[in-house]
Amino acid sequence: MGRNPVVIVTDQCAAMKVAIRDTFVAVNGGLVASKHRLCMWHIMEKFPMKLGNLLCKETDFMDKMKTYIWSSNIEIGEFETDCDAIIKEFKLEDNKWLSDMYGIRSYWIPAYFRNEPMFGLMRTTSRQRNETVRLDNESNISLPTTLSTWFIEYDVAELFTRAIFYKVQEEIIASCYDMQIRRMSEEVEGVTHLKIRDVRVKDKLFKVSVSRNHVVCSCKKFVMCGIVCRHTFCGLKQI
Repeated sequence: MGRNPVVIVTDQCAAMKVAIRDTFVAVNGGLVASKHRLCMWHIMEKFPMKLGNLLCKETDFMDKMKTYIWSSNIEIGEFETDCDAIIKEFKLEDNKWLSDMYGIRSYWIPAYFRNEPMFGLMRTTSRQRNETVRLDNESNISLPTTLSTWFIEYDVAELFTRAIFYKVQEEIIASCYDMQIRRMSEEVEGVTHLKIRDVRVKDKLFKVSVSRNHVVCSCKKFVMCGIVCRHTFCGLKQI
């Protein structure tokens, strides 16, 4: 009570946009205005209808677009450069619908809100919610199978619901096989800084700062989705 939602995710609807803007407003010294974002899944579902099944299903256009649209590790400049190149490659510069979607890209493309808390909720769909219900029911019956001998995975299996566990387990396993420590500083005032290479993300380097009670990673997955990232788990294993 007494707080606006941080983010409100809706389908494209002009009336809803106005209602959110007028209802969840900022108040000096008090409430912070809610941020309105659009459901990525519903927009992606419109691509074949708006651009044609031949383009979307018989070429690699969608695969290329999804690489940049769904990525939470891509920067804004990289997204715009590579997306523009794809649009030119497939000669879609004059497609009005795609131009309109690109014009409002800050409302639905992850690269534009990597710093916003829990933006990962925008990627939730009805199908994912149904799967979550099924997995959570299984959590009440048994513990899931662990894939490593690291004690923290056993702790996660006991603490979290099945749906959340599988998301965290994926990060734990990736931290064991896909990460490379490129640089590790000496501990200063209780904090160790690492640069970690992620072979699955174009060999990018991520900065991780680890102390006894606090960990921060430059990928910001925990801020965006509430899930501890693979780079953080990799860093934790070093202390």
